[in-house]
Parts: sequence; C-alpha cells; structure tokens
Amino acid sequence: MYTHCRHISLIRGLLMNIHRIQKWGNSLALRIPKPLAIQTGLDNQTPVTMKVIEGNIVICPQSKASIELSQLVKKIDEQNIHAEVEFGSKPGRESW
Repeated sequence: MYTHCRHISLIRGLLMNIHRIQKWGNSLALRIPKPLAIQTGLDNQTPVTMKVIEGNIVICPQSKASIELSQLVKKIDEQNIHAEVEFGSKPGRESW
C-alpha cells in the first residue's frame, strides 16, 4: 500500500531493543539508532512525514524530487495554460 515508505514494525514474538520516548521541549522524541537510520535511508535533517495507520506511527522519508523546471515547462499545452494575471498598479518603483 505505501511502497514509498520504509517502516519498521514490532512483530509480536520477535524480541527487539526497547526504546523510550523522552520529552523534548513541549513535544516527545524518539532516538533512532544509527543502524536503523542507515537501513531506512534516514539522515540528519531528512524531511519525513508521520502518519497514524491502524494505531501505529509510520515515519516516511519524503522522496527526493528529481524533476527539473524544463520537464515541467514541456508539459504546458493549450489545455492547461492559464491567462495572464493582473495584479493591479505598481506599488513601488518597479519598471517592466
């Protein structure tokens, strides 16, 4: 279902290290051990999304976009192009 997500579940009967949630400011935090971070592709400052699915917290690294502006511009056609937008008079000393 979430093929782009890498998540680790605690499987009943499988012994895993138990970690504790700790207070961090007004929030709660969980340290991710380095081997787990490497295995799942997480690094310092990796943007992630967090979801609750069936009572479990699922953390998904955001995929790195490899789309270039030129690729997007190529997709503009008569069906999806919009008209010029008027924003009113120039408030400053802009010149066009």
